Amino acid sequence: MGVNLARIRAVKGLTQRELAAATGISQEHIAHIESKGRNVTIGTIDALARALGVDPLDLLTPLEDDS
Repeated sequence: MGVNLARIRAVKGLTQRELAAATGISQEHIAHIESKGRNVTIGTIDALARALGVDPLDLLTPLEDDS
């Protein structure tokens, strides 16, 4: 999920800090998710997806290059 989150966030032109402000999730938590693939709750996935304007599955589905 961390790879997808970082990729989608970059495509949307958002910094981790901007995404944190939009979601109420700390920038540090977002950084941990992106870099360490930290486990997250369904609520966190939903908040991130809503802020990014994507389906939650977009965050969870591995890219073909990631297999």
